[in-house]
Amino acid sequence: MSEVLTAFVEPYLESANTEENYRKLLMLAIVAWNAALLPKEDQQDIVDKAVKAIPATSWAMRAYMKSFMSELIERKKTYFSEYTRMILDFELTDLGENYHLSVASTLEKPPSP
Repeated sequence: MSEVLTAFVEPYLESANTEENYRKLLMLAIVAWNAALLPKEDQQDIVDKAVKAIPATSWAMRAYMKSFMSELIERKKTYFSEYTRMILDFELTDLGENYHLSVASTLEKPPSP
């Protein structure tokens, strides 16, 4: 799943120019990824709770974050729909010139009978 999450955030990596920004991107991406696995009616609630949890954020930034997370949810559905694992945690290690990403996820859901 580490390679999958890396591919998922790849279009946004240019803006993640520091380790802190990369971590923030990964956290938002994971929330959006997991929300995309939920029923449609629960997705916006997850996004709203995540954005509300960001401390001291302006209204404009909250609106941008909601829009960005909605974009990530659609990206998950469009390009990564075959992956049904929820992402539980990640570890990011700075290797100097790049990063090593390790992801913990749930097991694949068994096929429906």
